[in-house]
Order: sequence, then structure tokens, then C-alpha cells
Amino acid sequence: MKISSIQFSPNYKSIKASSAQAENLSFKKNFAYKDINLNYTPHYISFKKNNAQNTNDPYEYWNKRTQELKKSHIRPSILYYDLNKLEGIQKDIKVFEGLTLKEIIFVLSTLTEIATLRGCYNNCAHCYAEAKPPIKEKDNYISRMDWEDFKDLTDGIKELQKRLGFTIKVFEREYMTLFHDADCSQIYIKDSKGKIHDWEEMAKKVYKITRVGQLFDTSGWYIQDKKAQERVEKYVKSIIESKNNDFVYKFNISINPFQAMYFKAVEAQKEGNKEKEKFFRKKDAQRMTNTLFTLTPLISTGKVYLLPRAMDPNVINAKGYSSEDLKQIYKNVYFKMLKSLYTDDLNTNKKVIKSEEDLKNNLKFLKTQLQEEMDSNLTVINKLKNIYKKNSYEAKKTKKMILKDPKLFLEESSLDTIIDANGDIYITNFTETYKTDLKLNFKNKSKKTNSIAPNLCKKTITKKMIENKIDELYLEFN
Repeated sequence: MKISSIQFSPNYKSIKASSAQAENLSFKKNFAYKDINLNYTPHYISFKKNNAQNTNDPYEYWNKRTQELKKSHIRPSILYYDLNKLEGIQKDIKVFEGLTLKEIIFVLSTLTEIATLRGCYNNCAHCYAEAKPPIKEKDNYISRMDWEDFKDLTDGIKELQKRLGFTIKVFEREYMTLFHDADCSQIYIKDSKGKIHDWEEMAKKVYKITRVGQLFDTSGWYIQDKKAQERVEKYVKSIIESKNNDFVYKFNISINPFQAMYFKAVEAQKEGNKEKEKFFRKKDAQRMTNTLFTLTPLISTGKVYLLPRAMDPNVINAKGYSSEDLKQIYKNVYFKMLKSLYTDDLNTNKKVIKSEEDLKNNLKFLKTQLQEEMDSNLTVINKLKNIYKKNSYEAKKTKKMILKDPKLFLEESSLDTIIDANGDIYITNFTETYKTDLKLNFKNKSKKTNSIAPNLCKKTITKKMIENKIDELYLEFN
């Protein structure tokens, strides 16, 4: 998976993209107002508030400033308002209680991930988030965001934007996610009545308030997981039948030699245990070919992308994990099995493959993406530390990116904010992560979640640091 990041700097002389995940994306420079996407600015809202004589009143200031912008034929943006004078306009929005407006704007401007589920069963060795299986929810521990908390968050953002009269956008984001260290096939939340709210419902809800496409990312799901299969089939059917799928950014399918089953097959190969290797190779092939088969109908929508990642074959210890190994295994095993699934479907139900031409075109698309999109620029975290040599270029490059200094991090790194399932707020560049002093007023705010990665620094990013960062931004912009 790849989350491109934007550098939190008004100069935008360099826009840094994280190499911790899979694809390179560029973000628009939008500190010049003409570059801000205002397609979704609804209208000007006139606030009626009694006794608004005091110039310190945020509503009075908002009205006056909005009228000034309107007379100048400038559509409003949060960057055109003095946040000190707007302070208080967020009053009584439950989820933001305890946060200043500057802190809220910082979070919403850099928000990339809403961690609705913490944990993953794929156990990929190269996972930037070092994902562990979800912890069992009991006592003080949670692995899924409470539905009420999720709804309070989305409703809170919606209400704040209603009061302002425009979508809060400081940066133009390519996409957002509903996870940090989870596979999207596993994402769902149950409310207090037991009703399930799945990825599609939540993705649409977040898109409605942000107008940023939501990324579906998967490394595949196990054959025996019938519930995951049903969920993904539902998404595919819904998207195929829908006339508007703007809420979907992409369906990314991670292809790599690091998922648990494949990884065990390589380990068995190195041990010379052919039976064990054959067993895990077959299990992984069944898992991934089923994933590719299930998502095949979405190829026609332009929403499906393979993200193949593996080690450079020239790197020491790359045998079994290299890009060439991955290509050969898929050519000789996985794609042959997928072709068999396609052929069976064509000759029976025609659920996915309607014609010989469909069969050929879909296989060609997947094979081409595997060949052309291969990425060997890996970040040495998680179990890759045990494969790469400490003095390798990749290990040194990763080490250099770890600053262990919150002030330096805010100055030099691309910033992506994570809202954890319990309302804790972290900032990451996908090589290292910092906890902040900020916290949302969630129902489950006192509960604990899985430890977060990559490379969680012991030092935190304080409220004062965040306020200074916002002040710097506004000083240079205005």
C-alpha cells in the first residue's frame, strides 16, 4: 500500500512523497487560492447570533470577513481567516471538546488515516505499520472504532464546515484511508444495536464531508473467511451497478513475497523442505487468485491497481523475495490458477468472465501491471530488518529518515495524521511516528489499542509545537 504524503509547508518548494509504501503520487500546490478545489463549496451561511456586538465574537468576525471576501470576489478558504479571531466557532461540537480551533484545523488539514480497525491477519513482513492481528476487545482494550465515535467525528466535521460555509481544505489530498494497519476486507463496525456498518458505508460518509476519494487496500483474504468474501463481493456489485463511484479512489491489490503464506513458502524453500514449500505455495496461490478473481469485474471501472513490491534481485539475501522470483512464481503458478478460475467461470456461471475476450484482456491487464509496476524501493522496517544487511543501502537510507526529534520532524517531514480508534492522534511519515498531545472526545477515549508503528518515537509532538506550525503557515500565507 502507498500513502503519499504532503509536506506541511506553505512554500511547497518540495513536496515529499513517502517511499514506505507502494506508488508515487503528486499533490497540487494549493496555497494560491485559485488552485483550491471549490467545487463543493455549498453557499454562504448567515449566522444569527444575539449580542454579537463584541469584536471578539467569532460569529461576528466570521460574518464581516466573509462579506469582505465576497466583495473582493474571493470564495472563502480557511486560509483567509484569522484563527485567533475565529476561536470559539467550534464550541459545543462534542468530538472537538478540549481542542482549540488551530489544533482542529491542523488535524483536518493533515488527516490521512481514520483507523476504524486496528490489526491485520496477513502478517506481511514488509508492512510499514508492522500490523499485528486485532487484539481481543475486553475491559480496557479495543480494536475497532466505536460507531458512535465514528459518527461523532464525521458529524463534527460536517457541523464545523457548516458553520464556516466551506470545506476545510488547506492541502489538496489525493486520497484518504479508513485504516492504518488493517486490510480493508476486514473493515466494519457494529453499532449498539448490532447493525454492521461496512467499509463502503463509512467511505461514502467520509467522502461526503471531505470530497477526497477513499482508498481500498488489500493483500488478500483467506479462503475460509466467508464473511470477508461476502463483503468484498457486495462492494464489487455495488460499484459496478452504481452511476457515481467518486467516493472510491482505488482498489489496491498488494502483490508481494512477504505475506505470511508466501513468506513461509520461501522459508521452507531455503530449508530444502519441498513438501512444506508446496503446501504454503498452494495455500497462498488459492488465497491470492481468489482475491484477483473477486476483484476482476472492477478492472473495467479503472479502479483496480496491482501494487507489486519485492526486493531488488541484486541485493544480498534477496533470493526467494526478489522481483524476479515474484514474477516467475506468478507466471508459472498464480496466473495459471487464475486462468483456470476464469475458464471455469466462462464455461459455467459467467459471473465474472463473459467471453474469451474478457478472459484474455483481464489476464493481460494483470500481467502487464505485475511487470510494469514492480517496486523494489523498500523501507527496511518490520521483519525486513532480519533480511537486509545492516550496511545495505536500503537499511542506511531508512535509518537516515528516522529523526527521533519532533521539532525536526515537523520542519522536514511530510506529515500524515492518524486518528486512532480511541481518538488518540498521531503523525507519521510512514518511516517514523509521533504521538501528539491532541485527543478527540471519543466515548472510548480512555481505552487502549494495539501499539502503533512504524518507529514510534518516545518524544511527543506538543500542542505548542502544533500551534507554532499553524502560526508559521498563516504568517507566510498572509
